Amino acid sequence: MPLSNRRAGVEPHASRFDLDNRVAEIADIWIERESGLSVEVIFCRTVDFEAHFKSPLGHDEAKLGYSTSFWFNVRSSRILFDRSGWFACLQQADRPYGPSSP
Repeated sequence: MPLSNRRAGVEPHASRFDLDNRVAEIADIWIERESGLSVEVIFCRTVDFEAHFKSPLGHDEAKLGYSTSFWFNVRSSRILFDRSGWFACLQQADRPYGPSSP
């Protein structure tokens, strides 16, 4: 989605915003003016996100960087839109972070 379209959708409703943030991945982050709700929209390929998220879980592979951040974000997020249900399926990985028991 073009940045100009994203800005047009966010700016009128945000008290603060940071669009096209590229610290870890492409993200638009804002605070909703009326509710004070913090919103973060991440733009990435689902296959890449899923691989990064599932490595410490399914394969017990430690990762440097954002592993715990990905885990926390997935488990604590409130879904606003999930056309295919893909993100809801990720949220069903309801277990503690880290290697599984032997």
